[in-house]
Amino acid sequence: MLGRETGFREHLARGMQHWLGRVERIHLMLYFQRHGLAVADVNGDGLDDLYVCQPGGLPNRLFLQRPDGTASEASASARVDWLDHTASALLVDLDNDGDQDLVLATAEGVQVLANDGRARFDPVLTLATADSDLHSLCAADYDGDGDLDLYVTCDYARARARPGEKRQPFSYHDANDGGANLLFRNDHDPARPGVWKFTDVTKSSGLDENNRRHSLAASWADYDGDGDLDLYVANDYGQNCLYRNTDGRFVDVAAEAGVVDQGSGMSVSWADFNHDGRLDLYVGNMFSSAGSRITRQAKFRADQSGDVRSIYQRFTKGNSLFSNTGDGKFDEVGATAGVEMGRWAWSSIFADINNDGWQDLIVANGFVTTDDPGDL
Repeated sequence: MLGRETGFREHLARGMQHWLGRVERIHLMLYFQRHGLAVADVNGDGLDDLYVCQPGGLPNRLFLQRPDGTASEASASARVDWLDHTASALLVDLDNDGDQDLVLATAEGVQVLANDGRARFDPVLTLATADSDLHSLCAADYDGDGDLDLYVTCDYARARARPGEKRQPFSYHDANDGGANLLFRNDHDPARPGVWKFTDVTKSSGLDENNRRHSLAASWADYDGDGDLDLYVANDYGQNCLYRNTDGRFVDVAAEAGVVDQGSGMSVSWADFNHDGRLDLYVGNMFSSAGSRITRQAKFRADQSGDVRSIYQRFTKGNSLFSNTGDGKFDEVGATAGVEMGRWAWSSIFADINNDGWQDLIVANGFVTTDDPGDL
């Protein structure tokens, strides 16, 4: 699809190992950063196009699909060849004008770019964030006012952020010292086209509860069927959050719903996998056979309680599948469904791959790989 394009052959195909030796560290190119992508029809021709996020110092890439299934690069002409470190992107219609605008999670904040309908983008806003280690973006009309709002997750806290807030020490199995996730309400006024406004409503909406947990992913869904969108947040190093939405106000009900899933939360996806009419939940974590053996040894963390050791054992078991029981609670069925072992899973998604009407699972996994096999 992309092989004809110089940006693919000379840039993307070379991989991180090639560029780490050629781009200065000041641009924030690091092995352990994650970079996503977004898919949407940005030029209105009915074909999905591809936007690829890049580490700092390398330009983000936009590829426009041709009718024959190949794609041509339009990063520069579309004015989206962003050089700042970009963790994730969204292509969504934020001003309700019928085209797909672009949102970027960068080290300098959340960048919002307006699409003119012909795949030319103009920066209109930078949504300021106290922390810089932004990760996942997701959009939803959480308050039912007819426009899409933005939620961004954050992993590590910036040292100088929130100086008056008491910092908790890092705990591998239950960390609460991370950066703050943010909810930006879209205050677009249809009577004032071209005027963009987003308001940080994280605290007033209730989403600042349990909001320092090294969050890597989030996803919206109406899991309780009450007509508004709830939010699940997957957190590294400990407990996840399920925020139930009631008229635009959120409460973390993960514990009572049975979806705390204490582990290395990497991703989240919703679907009705068993055709019972209720949305179920799949959470990506990490599987480690070596970790499973170590955490079950008698001398492992002998100074800790049995509860803490069992949490460490849970960290190694892999992904989790939660079946919605319909009464506000979930049953974990990952083991019986055979979907726990996704290896070192970074991302996961439900999708009906073979068009048989049932939701399948795709799990992206792996870790650092270089040309040097000496660590094998």
